[in-house]
Amino acid sequence: MNSKKANVSPNIRKMVKWIAVGDVLFGIAVMLTAHYLLKNELVQWFGLAVTLIGGLLFLTMRLLEKRQTRIINSQDRSES
Repeated sequence: MNSKKANVSPNIRKMVKWIAVGDVLFGIAVMLTAHYLLKNELVQWFGLAVTLIGGLLFLTMRLLEKRQTRIINSQDRSES
C-alpha cells in the first residue's frame, strides 16, 4: 500500500464521517421543524431522506475503517 495514500485516507474518512453526522442531525432538525412548525409532510420526507443518506454514509465509512484495521492487523501478524 502506498504510504502517502495511507496517511491521507484516514483524514478524509474522518471528515466524511463528520459530514455524515451533520447530515443526520440536519435531517432530524428538518423533520422535527416540519412536523411541529410547518405541518408539511413533503418537508418531513426530505428530512427523512437526508437522515437516511447521512446514516448510510456514516455506516459505510465505519465499515471501511473496520475493514482497513482488519487488513492492517493481518499484515502485522504475517510479518511477525
